[in-house]
Amino acid sequence: MAKVKKNTGAPEDPLVLNNEYLPFLFKSTDKGAIRSQKVHFAFTWIELVFVSLAAVAEFVGRQYTSAIADLLHISGGISVVGINVSAHDFRNWLASNIFAAGFMIIAIIAFAARYWFHRAELWRRQRSLAEATKSLAWRFVMHAISRQAYLDEYDKQRQQADKLRLTPPETNDAVITERMEAIHAASPTEQQRVYTMFRLEDQAVWYAGKARKFIRQSRTLQVARVGVYVVGLVLILGGFGTNVFAVITTIAGGLATWLAGRHYDDLSQSYTSMASKLLEYIARAKTVVSEGQSSDEQQDRLATFVKEVESFLDGEHQIWLREIAPKQEVAQAAASQSGD
Repeated sequence: MAKVKKNTGAPEDPLVLNNEYLPFLFKSTDKGAIRSQKVHFAFTWIELVFVSLAAVAEFVGRQYTSAIADLLHISGGISVVGINVSAHDFRNWLASNIFAAGFMIIAIIAFAARYWFHRAELWRRQRSLAEATKSLAWRFVMHAISRQAYLDEYDKQRQQADKLRLTPPETNDAVITERMEAIHAASPTEQQRVYTMFRLEDQAVWYAGKARKFIRQSRTLQVARVGVYVVGLVLILGGFGTNVFAVITTIAGGLATWLAGRHYDDLSQSYTSMASKLLEYIARAKTVVSEGQSSDEQQDRLATFVKEVESFLDGEHQIWLREIAPKQEVAQAAASQSGD
């Protein structure tokens, strides 16, 4: 993958357009998406970790039943509906299962919370809306969309935000910020510089960085899985018996589930491709506006170029919605059948 230099534009640049200078709707959806994503993966992480801990606890409980019973001071038998369990049997059963059961209950609660709050679907919708709002702002400041068309589309996006548990904008929040107006009024040459530096280069750096990060994380998890298998083999050969096999498969399965859930391999490939394509756009941007063109021609050429780039970025952003589309189709089909 080609190297992408990080944007070093000075913060005092009067035409810098970063997240700080975008409308409140973007800030609200961006924060909401980050929060929802963290909650979703936190519940997923808790579920997988405590399922693995339950497997470990079950194995340890069987190996060291007496020691655990002594540690917890477990004593006494039980009698339920004529079924008598001796003190010794009850003591051993409780000691070998108490921690495993506790960990499994926590895992079940985490799964139920993740399912109940639908954060996986919610953060994808919020992220898609946030990126659509950012793209809309860039289209406007580069004259790729008219002011009225921008306002109409922004109003539609604000209505979508109302359904996504997002902080509503204040009545005095600017739909078009002062910085956006300043860039909109700048010359095509200045707009070209701003778009290249603060849109194309920033996105290329972001995608390239994420691709490298996901590649590292994928390799780390794969190495961890191999390590788990090696530890399991050592324990089996060390005389702990085949009971350790259940523990190893549970932990390795948890790592595989996390890897699949985060889509590290798919995203690293996709983001690498995105960064490469953005580098091509950066090279093309230098030739969009030239001195030999009239101001109107420069503006038209730049607007056409921006439309092409933003359409390309929008296509990638729709991936988040495509992942939940099959679920929606199933739900709609079920609702249709129940209504017949």
